[in-house]
Order: sequence, then C-alpha cells, then structure tokens
Amino acid sequence: MDLVCYRANDKSISKIKNYISSQCLKVANNAMFETTYEDVQSHLFGDENAILTLVFDENMEIKGFAILAEIEIEDKILLHLHGMVLEPEIQKSGVFRELISKNVGFSQGTYIEKDEKPKEILGLSARTHNPAVYVAIDKICDEIHPNLQGEAPDDIVDILRKNPFVKVEGSDLVQKDAYTLPKINSKVSENGINELFDGINELDAILILGEGLKNLDEDFVKEGAIDAQTINRELDFAEQVEYDRVV
Repeated sequence: MDLVCYRANDKSISKIKNYISSQCLKVANNAMFETTYEDVQSHLFGDENAILTLVFDENMEIKGFAILAEIEIEDKILLHLHGMVLEPEIQKSGVFRELISKNVGFSQGTYIEKDEKPKEILGLSARTHNPAVYVAIDKICDEIHPNLQGEAPDDIVDILRKNPFVKVEGSDLVQKDAYTLPKINSKVSENGINELFDGINELDAILILGEGLKNLDEDFVKEGAIDAQTINRELDFAEQVEYDRVV
C-alpha cells in the first residue's frame, strides 16, 4: 500500500475531483459506511486547506482515504480526523498509525516549506460512532479522552470547544444527532470501550481527544514532510482517468 498526502486544493488533483470522489464512495460502500456521493465530495474538498490522504494499492486503485484538518490552538496544532474510511481488506493492518504519522510529517513539512518553525502537535481529535477509532487513537496517544466512564477534565472540554468541526454539549463529550444517517454499531475486543459506545444513540457521536502522540512511524513522518514540500505534483494515476468525470 502507498499513502500520499495532498492539500485539498492541490492543483495536481483539481481536474480529477470527480474521479477521486467516486472511488472514495466505492470504498465507503465496500466498508458498509452509509453515505452519499455529495457527502463524500464535500468531506474531501469542502475545506481547501484540509490534508487529504489517499491509500493506493499496487494497481493505483484507491483503497482508503482520510481527511484531517489543522486547528491552531495557543500556538500549537490540533489535528482533527474529519473522516476516514478503509476497505475491509486493509482494516486492522496498521494503516491508521502510518496514516497519522504521515499527516504529522505533512503538517510540519508545510511550515518547513515556508521557512518557518513547525508548530508543536497538541494532539488528535475525532468525532465518531465507531469504537475502533477510539482504540486506534488510544494506541498512538499518551492519554485519551473521554475515559471509559465517559468523563473528561475541564481543560480537555475547553480545547474541544475551540474545534470548529465538533459541537461540545457537555463534559461527557457526546454530540447528539451528529449524523443524518444511522451508523453501524461495530464492536471491538475491549468490553469497556464497547459499553462506552453502546451508551449513545445511532445518530450520536463521541468526541475524542488524544494527547501526546507516540509510537509514530518516523519513516512515514519523513515521507509526509516530503509530500508537503512537493509543489504542483502530477498524480501517477491521473492518466488512467477521464478528467471531470460525471458520476
């Protein structure tokens, strides 16, 4: 698998947005993630400064994607996982760690490109109905909120209130009616995490904040920094698709 990071407004992908959107919708459908083409395209390209990561197989077919936003809070960067879907065949394969590692490098490389000192990464946040996301973030962070009792300290709640992509309604970090379509209630091996997510409705989400990123893959961090410093790249798979494809 090959992971490549882009800015959503990268010129090298501007003419094949429709193709990327249709391929990512296919990934979502295969992963049993209920969504629409319009919703996928909005997530992928709605924020032109977002980091878009595509996961390719050896045939340059898209097998997964992620969208992360950078939020500046007190001169630090909070990475927000705005969306991520992986084909079932590559789930639980370590791709999440590699993906976050590459995004950390990409974020820092953006400052290096501008001859500026990279900002410290405050942590990783997400809004999710999927307990597997909680498990994945927990593995690469020193501390995760909320805890298994659904509690978070006031300073964590305050940080999440500064995140424009989530709506903090209380210290339990549950966002009511976060989705328009019901989400699959998947299970993980840790019963305490399952119980945490069993306590919310099918349209609700839990807001997660992982502090202190750890166990990152340094090779992928370096690759991400290189991606950020490559201007006006040509995509290897661009020649394989019809520009401005109508879906």
